[in-house]
Amino acid sequence: MNSNLKKRIQKTQEEARARLAKRGVMRFRCTENDILRLNEFAAQNGVPVGAMMRKWVLERLEQEEDGMKTGALLRTDISQKMNNFERRLKIVEKLVRQAL
Repeated sequence: MNSNLKKRIQKTQEEARARLAKRGVMRFRCTENDILRLNEFAAQNGVPVGAMMRKWVLERLEQEEDGMKTGALLRTDISQKMNNFERRLKIVEKLVRQAL
């Protein structure tokens, strides 16, 4: 696929996502059993199924975003610790050479 076509596809996808976001409505497919389970759970908790699902999606999105932040922080922390370890190892190696 040539780069011009890739750019056109990407632009079309971005435009479609923007229209969907502006509309504020998303649709997705579930099995009959999943829909029945969702409706039952919502009824047991006294909430509309749409509100419950929206809450769940937003909670999960926040968890995923927090997880990405946590992963980035862990990578930074590990990198800093490795640099510190390498610096200390060089000091130890220098002291060993001097002792020999």
